[in-house]
Amino acid sequence: MKRTRAAVSIGTALIAAAGVTLAALPAGAAGPAGAVHAGAVPAQASERTETDLGSADGLRLSTVRLHVPLPADVGPHPEACDYIGYDRYRTADGPADPQRADAVWVMQPGAWGSAGNQDSVARNTVRAAAAKGRHIEIWNLGRRGNCVTDNTGIEAGWKAKDPHVALDYYYGGKMVGGKRFEGFKTDRDLAFLSRIGVKQVVTDQYELMRRELPDAAFRRTRTFCGGPSMAGIITGIFGAWDFDGNPKTTDDAGYNQCAGFIALDTLITSDPVGLRTNPLFKIVTDKTLGVAYPEVVKRIEDGTLPRTFGFLPLINPQALNLYKMAGIGAYHAPNAETDLNKRLPASLDPTLRLGFSRTYGDFLSGQNGIRDFRFTNAALLGVLTDNNTTNLGLLQVSQGALGGGKVGAKTFPLPGQAASIPFAGDLLGVASGVSERVGPTDPKALYTWRNYDDVKGVPYTGPADEVSDQRDLARQLGDAGSSSGTNGANGSNGPIGYWEDYFPFRVIVDFGAALAGTRTGDLAAIQHADAVKAKPTITFGADSSAIRIMRPFLPKDTIRVPGYTHIDTVNAAWRQNNGRPEPISAALADFLIKNAS
Repeated sequence: MKRTRAAVSIGTALIAAAGVTLAALPAGAAGPAGAVHAGAVPAQASERTETDLGSADGLRLSTVRLHVPLPADVGPHPEACDYIGYDRYRTADGPADPQRADAVWVMQPGAWGSAGNQDSVARNTVRAAAAKGRHIEIWNLGRRGNCVTDNTGIEAGWKAKDPHVALDYYYGGKMVGGKRFEGFKTDRDLAFLSRIGVKQVVTDQYELMRRELPDAAFRRTRTFCGGPSMAGIITGIFGAWDFDGNPKTTDDAGYNQCAGFIALDTLITSDPVGLRTNPLFKIVTDKTLGVAYPEVVKRIEDGTLPRTFGFLPLINPQALNLYKMAGIGAYHAPNAETDLNKRLPASLDPTLRLGFSRTYGDFLSGQNGIRDFRFTNAALLGVLTDNNTTNLGLLQVSQGALGGGKVGAKTFPLPGQAASIPFAGDLLGVASGVSERVGPTDPKALYTWRNYDDVKGVPYTGPADEVSDQRDLARQLGDAGSSSGTNGANGSNGPIGYWEDYFPFRVIVDFGAALAGTRTGDLAAIQHADAVKAKPTITFGADSSAIRIMRPFLPKDTIRVPGYTHIDTVNAAWRQNNGRPEPISAALADFLIKNAS
């Protein structure tokens, strides 16, 4: 009963969150439908294009785009949004035809993530399988929301090896290639995103898999589905989805497109505690959330509720763009002192205060802010994204430690030790993570960064708790959006990017409603939940994850990964501090090889 109530509460909370009134949102967060600014139009209008990004270290990387127009009732939208795509990872000496590979893993991204977010786990798993003499492919999907992000400045900054180029494009009014930034989009510009929910996400994956892997038997026996975080639930929904509208015919069902499932710090399920199998709870859900869900959807569509998360600091488009700019500097000039933190516009103040403040006094007064200290480029990226420095648990990557100056413990919004409080700790850890956090205290010192493999002697962390290479993270962030594949398999993570900057609010509403048992409207096609459970599944749980609250729901055979944060499950380095290869990718390679038939 406790688990049942927990699942209902989670879904109810997400639906309730969607009920925030317009008056409570910042100006411009929501509004009536308006004209949509044209996004980047693909250079070559074709049913399918594959751009080869080169090969290195036995790995070949390319990006595939498919022309799959949105339904007419979505309304006006940029032409670029009529394309779906993925970054394709495979062995350089493997077959060109994916249906001749030993296995293919189709990976959904987590919330706010995109294909580049999962670059490390894709590379590592292909390498691990190749070491066993097997050729596998991994396809990192990019959702349609990427089509409205203007990465012109990021791409120009990456090519110039200078984050100031990006900063000047987005905030200084400077043109790049004759193009001037039109401004970060508001909900008024993005009415069509109100129609981009879970149904569109799973339909896009189904269409992509059918086109790229036309042999139904190959999909059923050698194609695997899954991903990190939200992607696990989305994959569970995909597996339970009935795509032809007739539950009695199952060749089209999502679970028959996958030989097995992969969960990275998440669950593969659409109904974690069996709400739809309990007659009483089924009735209660249908009479409550089943009625509320269509009303919430209407409010998103008419603009009363937000269409994206632009009203939230830390994960709004400006904040996500900041992490990309920091990645450019950290990759190309990691040890040079940066002035990027001092030149950031006032519009980023909410993000900077929430993410950087060391105490409540600092947060309320604005003192000892990120502009008051000196950093190298690498240290700036670290304080924005590391698990021992940044204040939002879901953004944390265990990539090293601050050097060069004194630090003090962070108590805002909660000290990391709060996660150890009995009963409440796992819930509190969602806010600020589970690790001890520190911030700089000396405004005269030049703070540097010690990478994940150089943390011996650091009092608040150690080699066993640092698993991700900041160089990888910097490349993945800074090269986001590069349509040229600047460094090929040697560096570029492909043109789809690291973040989905304008992540649709509708996806989270659908996600929460589905978890809580809603099966009306666009969620009525979730019909085959039990069939998903019969497939081979591998699940990983990150011991330092900010969402340890879901531990009671994880299966008994979950593989625990010590020292990993939530994002580390897709970002960990190939070589770990214990001298051994990355454990998740090694286990994944074994799972794919064993279960492909």
